[in-house]
Amino acid sequence: MGETTRIEWTRSPDGTPGGTWNPWQGCTHVSPGCDNCYAERLAKRTGHDFNVVRRSADATFYAPLRWQKALEKTGKQKRVFPCSIADFFHRGADAWRAEAWEIMGKTPNIIYLVLTKRIDRAEAWYKVNGWLPNVWLGMSVESLAFVSRLDVLARIPAPVRFVSAEPLLGPLDLKPWLGSLCGEPCSCVLGQTLDQVIVGGESGPYARPMHPDWVRRIRDDCQAAGVPFFFKQWGEWVPFDHPSHGTHYEYVGEDKFAMKRVGKTRAGATLDGREWGETPR
Repeated sequence: MGETTRIEWTRSPDGTPGGTWNPWQGCTHVSPGCDNCYAERLAKRTGHDFNVVRRSADATFYAPLRWQKALEKTGKQKRVFPCSIADFFHRGADAWRAEAWEIMGKTPNIIYLVLTKRIDRAEAWYKVNGWLPNVWLGMSVESLAFVSRLDVLARIPAPVRFVSAEPLLGPLDLKPWLGSLCGEPCSCVLGQTLDQVIVGGESGPYARPMHPDWVRRIRDDCQAAGVPFFFKQWGEWVPFDHPSHGTHYEYVGEDKFAMKRVGKTRAGATLDGREWGETPR
């Protein structure tokens, strides 16, 4: 846990770095996007069993109360990503979630960016406890097989709802949740669920490549709908014509597009000549 983080999408529009808060640690896999989980690799390096959810020490658990006092003095807000190495709605944290939620309610100068794969449990929580005005809600969707998760997200009235397509493992059609035109002669607009879309490739030793057209389609749909688009990273792989050196190649997608492995740092986050860092306000 840290008061500041390098996770790019937690930054405020003025460039102020975001933070992380892990009242508990540990998680279990729910879909293919979890296969190469960075938090699981971290747990193994520190000798912890990632599949066992455990409460953090009090200094960490109650840290937002300390941050709130400092923020009140400056009158500023801070964006914080809870459970960056866990899942806020994991069943293993049921004993502590109510107290964590109470802390979040007592810290209005902190905007919490909750990201979960367990959106059904988030909805169940909302039905009993309501929702807090300083809690944004994000849903992880890595491929079309799990896009129906967004129907559940649409039923939860968080002030900001976003999707994280990271790692993006296949093509996605998000138009039904972007408020874009339905395509019929009446030109009606579908209801908007998403206030931001984050896309990123996979990193780590077993990272899978991401086809650039998968990213471009999401970006173009977001641009057409006026929804902020954030391209976090290529991950380990870049298109064959990317200006970086690489010797390990793989082919992805139906068109067998050539991707080369250059490493996360060299790959960067440039898409079609620019970086995309749009964020909700």
